[in-house]
Amino acid sequence: MDRLLTLRSAIAATLREYAQLQHRQPIETIALCDPATDNYLLVNVGWQQDRRVHDIVAHLRIVDGKIQVEWNGTDTLIDDLLDRGLSESDLTVPQPVQPLPAISK
Repeated sequence: MDRLLTLRSAIAATLREYAQLQHRQPIETIALCDPATDNYLLVNVGWQQDRRVHDIVAHLRIVDGKIQVEWNGTDTLIDDLLDRGLSESDLTVPQPVQPLPAISK
């Protein structure tokens, strides 16, 4: 299988599995998988009493042939990806390109 397809399949299967495990009505967990842009998100949406819930649980992107972990709000997502046959070298975290400018007053 093509390497990019392997990464896409592992991410999508893992996020869909997480979405199926999270049944906390009235909060719904949704796996959003967009292979066109290689963005993969796990989000919680719904209502908790009178408060709107819209949380990003995880956000992964494929950049330069690696899975870039933009946000991981879980305890086990990385381990679950590794259990699907991916290696630690397949994963990266974003690095700042340049120092952020100071806020002037």
